[in-house]
Amino acid sequence: MKAEGFTTKVLDLDFVLREKVILPESLLLWGDINNFKKLNYDHRQIRFLLMYYYGELVAGVGFYEKRLLGLLKIGSSPHTNLEVQFGHIYIKRQEGQRANEQLLEIFIQSLTKYIKNNNYAYFYLALPPHITDIREFKWQNWKITPNYTYVLDLKQIKKVGLSTFVGKKMRNIIKYAKIDLSVKKISAQDFYQCYEETYKRQQKKPPHPRSLFESMASLKNVMILGAFSGKELASSIIFCEVGKTAYYITSGVRDKYHSSNGTTLLLYSYIEQLLEKGEIEILDLFGANTKKVAYFKSFFDPQFLLYFTATYKYVI
Repeated sequence: MKAEGFTTKVLDLDFVLREKVILPESLLLWGDINNFKKLNYDHRQIRFLLMYYYGELVAGVGFYEKRLLGLLKIGSSPHTNLEVQFGHIYIKRQEGQRANEQLLEIFIQSLTKYIKNNNYAYFYLALPPHITDIREFKWQNWKITPNYTYVLDLKQIKKVGLSTFVGKKMRNIIKYAKIDLSVKKISAQDFYQCYEETYKRQQKKPPHPRSLFESMASLKNVMILGAFSGKELASSIIFCEVGKTAYYITSGVRDKYHSSNGTTLLLYSYIEQLLEKGEIEILDLFGANTKKVAYFKSFFDPQFLLYFTATYKYVI
């Protein structure tokens, strides 16, 4: 690849929408460019740094921008932990190791230069698992942190059956949970009851407003399930489906039902639905970075997946 063939553009979301700029799926939010606006609950600027090689889009990142005091800004991709946990990043695979290294090198150098030139005090990226070469980030003085998630291969599960795949202990948990609880779709308002109580139990304020979940519920590829004890809501989970992958977004449990295994039943029931439809191949359980969360999700015998986050702090 020739250095003189590269050009970089930074576009805001309004320009992308107005000019109908075509972007690859990995640069979108939950499969749709319009979702950036729908889920932008705190009104951050949304920008795309795009790199072209002789007119062909070969790399890019979509990110959120928030102004701090004065001229300083912070940038991040993704915006919140309620998106897919990996950033909106596109790197086109090249033929040959050197070409791939060169593309990463020029792209990361361009992004770092943009951060410096535009007064970003802090910039955060969650790299998709397929981006394993993080050397250029290190060479450009980014801080690299390992992170973890769990994924379920639904094709593998379908071969042996879900109840066999999860094992005897999980089968017993589900058996008794089904005696006490039922599963049905619920509204964002109902979900927020569980979500809010989960944080109150920890003496914390919910990190996201109800309006965000109401916006999520309006999306066609989002499903919110609730577990009920009789007519009373016990727990809830939000799921999102993008392409061949489904994501466990977040969950909540009412205080009274903290030990009911309702969340486990919801996840199990959702997997049953996915297997029946046969359209989704991977279920990302969305994070395994805290011990308690990892413990719960590990009962489903998932695959362990490593990904990296890259952080750049610029002192002006």
